[in-house]
Amino acid sequence: MNPLNAPRRISFDLATIASVARKRWWVVPITMLVGAGLMFFQESDLQTEPRYYTLTRTYEALNEMAPLALVDLNPALFEPIPSETSQLAVLRSQKYLDKALTNIKGDLDIRVDKSETRFALTTEGDISEARRFSFSPATNASFTFTCTEQDEVNCASAIENYLQLLITLRAESIKTG
Repeated sequence: MNPLNAPRRISFDLATIASVARKRWWVVPITMLVGAGLMFFQESDLQTEPRYYTLTRTYEALNEMAPLALVDLNPALFEPIPSETSQLAVLRSQKYLDKALTNIKGDLDIRVDKSETRFALTTEGDISEARRFSFSPATNASFTFTCTEQDEVNCASAIENYLQLLITLRAESIKTG
């Protein structure tokens, strides 16, 4: 580019655009009709064959350490064994899955997930004193059970069985820790 020549500005010639639109106006409706026709043939009616039933329930775990504070024991001194992170791995094991499905007949898929722990920043101390900051869990962990099967027959009882196993596992982990 020659440094003496200024670069040209990009601009739109509205007269040319208007003349093309006047001559080729039919392109827009034809394109819309072709698109609508293709969408009609691609439509799947949002049905699956065979159909499936999915049940999802979320439970917030109890804070088993809270009663310790009533008798002047610091709940932070006690650590559950296995830890909450390991409890999820134990729940997902084949042994616990078989226990949850012992009296269940039929083919179903059940899954358990744990929510992420959220923390809150708390401050302590008087205005004249130095402030202390601490992080503490804002909520207890919640466990989500998801069950999928062909008919609505066994999912509710399978989730209840799994929930009882979770309660037992958490109680044993507190006693062990």
